[in-house]
Amino acid sequence: MNRLKDEKSPYLLQHKNNPVDWFEFALVDLKSTQTTYPWGSEALKLAKDFDKPILLSVGYSTCHWCHVMAHESFENADIANLMNKYFVNIKVDREERPTVDRMYMSYVQALTGHGGWPMTVLLTPDLKPFFGGTYFAPVAKYDDINEINRWIESKEEILKASSDDFEKLRDASRSISSTKSIDDISPLAIPSKTYAELAKTFDSTYGGFGDAPKFPTPVVLNFLLTYYYATKIPAETLKKFESSKSISPFKMTKIALKYGVNCDNTNSDELQTHIFRGLKNRAEESQEALNMVDFTMKKISAGGIHDHVGSGFHRYSVDRTWLVPQFSLIMLFFEKMLYDQAQLLSVYADLAIITKNQDYVNVCNDIIKYLQRDLKDSNGAFYSAEDADSKPDFDSAQSKEGAFAVWEAKEIDEALRLDAPLFRYHFGVNPGGNINSQFDPHDELLEKNILMERHTIEETADKFDTNIFVVQSTIAKCLEQLWNIRQTRPKPHRDDKIMVAWNGLVISALAKTGRCLNIQAAKTLAVNSATFIRANMYNLETKTLTRVYGTQIPAYADDYAFLIDGLIELFQSTHDEVWIQWASELQDTMDSLFWDAENGGYFTGMKGEE
Repeated sequence: MNRLKDEKSPYLLQHKNNPVDWFEFALVDLKSTQTTYPWGSEALKLAKDFDKPILLSVGYSTCHWCHVMAHESFENADIANLMNKYFVNIKVDREERPTVDRMYMSYVQALTGHGGWPMTVLLTPDLKPFFGGTYFAPVAKYDDINEINRWIESKEEILKASSDDFEKLRDASRSISSTKSIDDISPLAIPSKTYAELAKTFDSTYGGFGDAPKFPTPVVLNFLLTYYYATKIPAETLKKFESSKSISPFKMTKIALKYGVNCDNTNSDELQTHIFRGLKNRAEESQEALNMVDFTMKKISAGGIHDHVGSGFHRYSVDRTWLVPQFSLIMLFFEKMLYDQAQLLSVYADLAIITKNQDYVNVCNDIIKYLQRDLKDSNGAFYSAEDADSKPDFDSAQSKEGAFAVWEAKEIDEALRLDAPLFRYHFGVNPGGNINSQFDPHDELLEKNILMERHTIEETADKFDTNIFVVQSTIAKCLEQLWNIRQTRPKPHRDDKIMVAWNGLVISALAKTGRCLNIQAAKTLAVNSATFIRANMYNLETKTLTRVYGTQIPAYADDYAFLIDGLIELFQSTHDEVWIQWASELQDTMDSLFWDAENGGYFTGMKGEE
């Protein structure tokens, strides 16, 4: 075993038996108020004393391609010997150390044009990057030996170039895009431009934005719902502008300002007509913003990214139709992340409130079911994720991507018998599988099917000459049967890290959903998670949070921000003042630790942290 054997992180523990001589990421002195190197003195001293570059490897425990690179390279004795000879090797869990991940990911994206995990970056002993990328195949490991030669032969050139590049990245991250006063900007000017850009890239056929790969991007969907609310103009206001001749110029310009209608250089006799046209356009934008979210979320809930048998949602879809829950050949696959469940639950709850569509309530209950059954710790908090990979059966030595979630057509036929034709039609199950080979580089999904609602309930009822109630009950029965079969399969690894930030997202989503949709179980889950964090991850004396349960890792800005938001939602749901009081305390701490008094806004890490 190497140095990682005593770590708490599931990701680091996955690498404890590697022949690579890994160093862990560790603060030198957590109790000290003085600035210290965040990398651990041993690794840095070794790099400087022996004039070795650092190989920084960043990933997380449920990442498919992190597993692939580990098996191909880090478990390979020959490759490990090369790494140990020429590098000081440092392994980082991106979820524990987001600032390190973010900083070097910026470099990799600038260098290669893309990013992802695993992330591999070569650093000088002073932590300046000079080469990097994401997944590297074993052959590439040998081919890239020229980077070692380059370090030996052109060290001074590398040091200067890496220092210059790093300073440019750091300056860019600190730069302020505009010196224009916020008072000079219309409240809807920036949101309106953002809406226009999103509308240009909206996929009106399959939902989402842009072409493959497809991300659920809850932050974008939340923005559009907020834009819908902010620009939703009452019908009586439009009617008044269209028909009335007695609206005062002051009142007209006040309404125009509220909804972002520019009246500069407009003649007074044309003012009312101009504002009416602007309001009408804004109202159309408002409705279209809602339509884009509504359409996208219907497609996502019907797609293969939704686990129709086991509930919850997978991470990404590589194809435009939301079928294959993966990203790209260097990125992510079938894993289920806590923060995705939380953010999607929030969006579906908002849509259920706005549209009164029972289907969205059903999806909310589906996500809550998954959270409670598969990600909840016995003490109330929530774990981080479930893996993309699992063993096809208990005799298999090697895990495969999606093994827990996919089906062969013959399995469906044997399990569902007379109901199989209806089920296969509804979910697009094919004898040869429904996964394009281009999305299966290791041939692990041959003849496999991902369940996706290829046809609506009504279309399936028409096809089998029955009614929608029979179809709904048949599908529900079949899904239950498949769930029981799935329980006989080896389950994927669960990342049991308990993180404040992601629990904060879940608390917020559960509290809001419970309040607005009258789901008491959701509110109870939110209360239990918040109670756990306060009891186990909050220092009453210093009023500070710990990022990861069972560690001494200090919380980052996102931990405070997401938990504060969750506590505000929880107070609104329970009317228990303890939550709003705690939120206020946390806000004071967040301001003292992260606020940038010079430029405004918040640092993501501690002030002065590199």
